Amino acid sequence: MKAVRGNEALYIDKGGGSALAEFIGRKTDIRRCAYAVAKTRLRRGAAEEKHHHAVTEEVYMFTAGSCRMKINGTEECFSAGDLLVAETGDEHEILEALEDTEFWVLTVPAFDPGDYLTD
Repeated sequence: MKAVRGNEALYIDKGGGSALAEFIGRKTDIRRCAYAVAKTRLRRGAAEEKHHHAVTEEVYMFTAGSCRMKINGTEECFSAGDLLVAETGDEHEILEALEDTEFWVLTVPAFDPGDYLTD
């Protein structure tokens, strides 16, 4: 068994008001090729570019705040308590964090930067 404390996560400043803490993934003490787990924090007004994945599915679990997202051309708002599954091939982006927002992301298989496609 392995427990991961918040101070043991790999913290990454993504810029533009977005930060990520990878708890299970490629560069952490717990590595799994089957999945990765990260927590993302967005400051109010932050956005993330439109992208999709050829292989990966992502499950977003919103724990604080709210944001506007676009999934396959449809705009929706998500807030604490909501869950979103971005299936393989789904184009998705965060248009704007309406307030300081936090969500956990489970990726299956584990996140691979080569599968983050913006074209």
